Amino acid sequence: MGVPVVALVPDAFTEMRLTGVMKHYGVGEFITPLEMLGTAIPSLLLDAAVQLNDPELGATFTELQAPRRAEVLGALAEWRQYVWERISGNDEAREPQNLPKVHQVEALNEPLRGVNRAARRLLRRTSLEAGNEWALSDRMHSWEDARRREIEEKDREIAGLRERAEAAERKLAEYQGSLLKRILRR
Repeated sequence: MGVPVVALVPDAFTEMRLTGVMKHYGVGEFITPLEMLGTAIPSLLLDAAVQLNDPELGATFTELQAPRRAEVLGALAEWRQYVWERISGNDEAREPQNLPKVHQVEALNEPLRGVNRAARRLLRRTSLEAGNEWALSDRMHSWEDARRREIEEKDREIAGLRERAEAAERKLAEYQGSLLKRILRR
């Protein structure tokens, strides 16, 4: 049975995919509560984003999607009910029969599959190295920022102490001057 894994249970991965699609259509800052992912709201959000970005394309997009929306939502509801029953321990739950069957298609023949695996290993290693370098760099910058903030705070404290010392010296000079004047007057 071929049902997109992303559509099985609302999760953070689905939310990330939706966010990416919405950013592609020019609507990047939004939040979809996870409990809404099993409803028509994500497709309505996408329709609205496409409509805002390109009204002509949006009309075509909505027109093409409308007939399938109810069918897809019904199939998803049945599938989620089946998954919920299986997760809840009902071993007698049966898969929905009206879901369209999707046959697995081999994407790569054997020589390309080996190249793909090697490329994935290289990308994984490279991305881990890059991620580690980024983390070290981030840690260094964070430490430098913290030290800079500490130094700036100390500089402000010193400047405040200097200002108070200068004010005290001025008051002392005024007091000494007025005291000297009083003594001379007597």
